[in-house]
Amino acid sequence: MQQTQTSNSQQTEQFAYLKERVRGLESDLEKALREKTDAACEVRRLTAMQEGLEREMKELKVKEMSQKGDSQTVSATAQRLQS
Repeated sequence: MQQTQTSNSQQTEQFAYLKERVRGLESDLEKALREKTDAACEVRRLTAMQEGLEREMKELKVKEMSQKGDSQTVSATAQRLQS
């Protein structure tokens, strides 16, 4: 009988330990899922920012090329007028 009580006590302690361990793992899982969601949002935000910067850079290059073209046209016209 003594042995049965000890065995039951050990099982109860083991059950309580495992139950607490499961709670801890569930908490870790929830934290990991939140972090994953946050990381995915950050990736979307940074991707949108990168796309915007790339679009802006492209527009600036086009504008720069246009200005270079305009200055070359003005220079050629001035040379023709001087001739």
